[in-house]
Amino acid sequence: MWQSLLVCMSISIGQPNGASLGPPVLPNSTPVHSGCFCDILWLRPWQADDLQMKPFEQTPTFGGCKGFFWCPKEDKNNNGNGEKKNGNQEDSKKENEKKNGEEEKKDDEPKTPAPLMQMLGCYFPRCYEQKTKRGDNIYGWIQQGFTGNFASPRDRVNFGANFNWRSNDYRLNQTYLVYENTLEHEGKANLGYRVDFLAGHDAPYLVSNGLFDAFTGFDPASGIGVAGPASFRQMNRIGIDLPQFYLDAHLPHFITEKGIDLRVGRFYTLMGREVYPGKDTDFYSRTFENIIGTPYTHTGALATLHATDTLDVIAGVVRGWDVFEDNNNHPSYHGAFIWNSCDKRYNWTTAWITGPEQFGNNGNYRTVISSYLTVLFGSHNQWRIATGGLYGVEANAAVDANTRRPASAEWYDYSVHAFYTIDPRLVLGVRAEWFRDDDGTRTAYYNRPGFAASFYNVTAGFTYKPYQNLRIRPELRFDWTPDARPFNDQRDKFQVTAAFDVIWEF
Repeated sequence: MWQSLLVCMSISIGQPNGASLGPPVLPNSTPVHSGCFCDILWLRPWQADDLQMKPFEQTPTFGGCKGFFWCPKEDKNNNGNGEKKNGNQEDSKKENEKKNGEEEKKDDEPKTPAPLMQMLGCYFPRCYEQKTKRGDNIYGWIQQGFTGNFASPRDRVNFGANFNWRSNDYRLNQTYLVYENTLEHEGKANLGYRVDFLAGHDAPYLVSNGLFDAFTGFDPASGIGVAGPASFRQMNRIGIDLPQFYLDAHLPHFITEKGIDLRVGRFYTLMGREVYPGKDTDFYSRTFENIIGTPYTHTGALATLHATDTLDVIAGVVRGWDVFEDNNNHPSYHGAFIWNSCDKRYNWTTAWITGPEQFGNNGNYRTVISSYLTVLFGSHNQWRIATGGLYGVEANAAVDANTRRPASAEWYDYSVHAFYTIDPRLVLGVRAEWFRDDDGTRTAYYNRPGFAASFYNVTAGFTYKPYQNLRIRPELRFDWTPDARPFNDQRDKFQVTAAFDVIWEF
């Protein structure tokens, strides 16, 4: 596997850039050559069918508690398993298509592969055939952006608006490559795997103790990744990281009909609402929760029990917050409950993590729980609302102001995210957040003290996709706090930033 991975990565170096925007190379088709160049679809234009927003169709459900956990056979929810959406049988799907009078794309219609896979099929057809037959996929993206701060602070810090924390500066946030083989949930045991490679200004945030920390920068005493003051000088580097590398296994009919999934390796956290791969986010800037309220990655093992048609129960043992080599001698425990309605309109995710995270200490536990509800509504599911928050507490992480003795540190967060899809090319969005750092322990980063304060921010922006694999996201963000002066060289109680990023998927 590793030899083929290196071969596939090497083909993206030194290839001619004069590829035309001709027809895509579809799976199981013969790669097309035009002289010395391949017809690789680097920018995928919109087709008329792609711009059609499918109307929402009410699906049959059971009544009462049974309908909360189980779906009728013809409309079973895939619950993230990778099965056909809503579990519709092909015959009923065709009937719906006839009733709608529309020529919709079939689920089994070949999809246009990512440009990296097209290049592989063009220059290494045998390698491409082997990988597609095995279910392997290679893809990636580049995220870059610019953030302007109207106050032009001398320390160049946009406090809170991370990963775009540098004011009036360009960021090459993520050059991201993924090599994966996803699990199948078709009633048979199978294996999957994934390796992520990241190079960019975001890498110093995600790097773990013991993995690329010497190159990128890590503060082992902070226990919260690279956000510690000792690593501040290195935060402006372009770093490298392997945010994820893991093996998956699916065991059907184990305990339940849908079975269980097992994962071992390094993987992103289940905590919070926002995720860390740039292409899967809604805004360029991040919430306080995403940056300082929750971990980024874990190293360990997770088990996902597909308990019912709608409910997944996840539990596992990890080494802690953002550590590849543990900073103490005690593991942490991580898990979640994920519920999806049969019609896919409601998602409720509650995640938790608990364990000691302080350097060389096995007794001071840090515990965080987050919970979010996401709802789709409208005739075409054009509205999407997500709301929720978290509560965190850590033993002996703060100092009591009166007794000067160690005390527990607490932090809270609540946010609302709302989006309206005009069509697949244009999505409007707004986000509002309140973050409370009771003891100033979570906001102590960027080589400055923490602030025992409440922080508020509102972000408004939109996502425009001129091509299916190219998006532009401008935003305007307002941050403020009534309790401290953390903004603009620690002189102001408010901050205004205007930013945009561009994400190209290949």
